[in-house]
Amino acid sequence: MSYGRKQRILVVRLSAIGDVIKTLPAVQALHRGSPDSDISWLVEEGAAGVPAGQPGISEVFVFQRGTARGIGDIGPDLFSAIGAGLGLVRRIRAARFDVACDFQGNAKSCAFTLLSGAPTRLGFDSGGTREHAHVAYNRRVALADSRVNSVEKNLRLVAELGVDTRVAAPFFSIRPEDRESAGRILEGLFGREGRCVVLHPGTSAFGAFKRWPAERYAQLARRVRSELGLDVLITWSGGERETATRVAESAGAGVRPLPQALRIGELAAVLDASCGFVGSDSAPLHLAASLQVPSVALFGPKDPVVHGPWGERCLTVFKGLPCSPCVKRTCESPQCMTAITVDEVFEGLTRIIARKL
Repeated sequence: MSYGRKQRILVVRLSAIGDVIKTLPAVQALHRGSPDSDISWLVEEGAAGVPAGQPGISEVFVFQRGTARGIGDIGPDLFSAIGAGLGLVRRIRAARFDVACDFQGNAKSCAFTLLSGAPTRLGFDSGGTREHAHVAYNRRVALADSRVNSVEKNLRLVAELGVDTRVAAPFFSIRPEDRESAGRILEGLFGREGRCVVLHPGTSAFGAFKRWPAERYAQLARRVRSELGLDVLITWSGGERETATRVAESAGAGVRPLPQALRIGELAAVLDASCGFVGSDSAPLHLAASLQVPSVALFGPKDPVVHGPWGERCLTVFKGLPCSPCVKRTCESPQCMTAITVDEVFEGLTRIIARKL
């Protein structure tokens, strides 16, 4: 295959939101390498707002995860789940893709890659995939070192096609209507734009053990108000509103919770207008990093080298306890997170935002 001529390319990165965000630099490299090509993205509905409206993305195929929960398991459920998604598969095959790039590398994503009908199916070899996904690819990329940030890993995949993989930052594009909406929200909360720090206490329910204690966010917010003189916005999504409200109420004047759930583009605009961000391993952290918002990332269970934010304006607090990083799904006593102090987070935030104040 001669990359650079007009191609029809399918990007397969289904979830999660943070991982979809961290795939954007590689997809943008594909677009720069062949600007006349049509690039489509297959994504689960929960993360569909990320590729929608991004430059170079011609179409977004949305996989309704709720109708096919068994597709990630090899066995009878896999085939019944694929049957539930046959309409989507038919639409994908009708697009007649030349190339399918699987950035996810599991049973679910490789099934769609194989069923796409693309003659070139690009993915990682066995060292960079799970659930034997590599068998679906006829062009495989070996990773000499798998302990690299996922942004870099994704870039290595498209480097196989000979494209320029330098990252153009920021790498999330914000639509004008989302900036307008964010401006109204910030004006309603603080009476002005751009002088707030954003704190995000939540994570997905699946990653609850990655959270820093809510009371420490409240302590941090009080210090931001008293020592930096900045307003503080507590953001939330899903079922996190109660936590955000509790943090804001505990912190006092000048600290406000987000009044409503936001689309991903609106959240990006709010973050882009802020002075800085603090949060643990979550979609808002990676969105802030993609926008070059000065960010402090709080890491414990996960390896920050692999899963941390990508960008020069990010500072990661990681205690490196003997038990971390780990492969646990839950933890009754996440000391790796509770060992992080308010003092060190505040000091890191002060340093990282100094250039923007």
